[in-house]
Amino acid sequence: GGEEFAVIFRQKNAEQVKKALNCMLEDLKNHKFSFSDVSLTFSAGIAEFNGGISADDLFDMADDTLYIAKRQGKNQILESKHYVSV
Repeated sequence: GGEEFAVIFRQKNAEQVKKALNCMLEDLKNHKFSFSDVSLTFSAGIAEFNGGISADDLFDMADDTLYIAKRQGKNQILESKHYVSV
């Protein structure tokens, strides 16, 4: 369930992005919405572009990593270790 979208961080490495997303995850987890008692969560797959791969491969890496995060229990941020599907 849920929506999927891509966020591109310019001039940031994977570790900086992971730190920022973990802060966002904690803020969202602890936020009390005035209109509902529902809590929101998210998972993310991070892929860092270092050249040498196509845009399609980069998005595949991020997408594959996102699905690994979801399978491992959701509500977490994972950095790609080159989980490219073939």
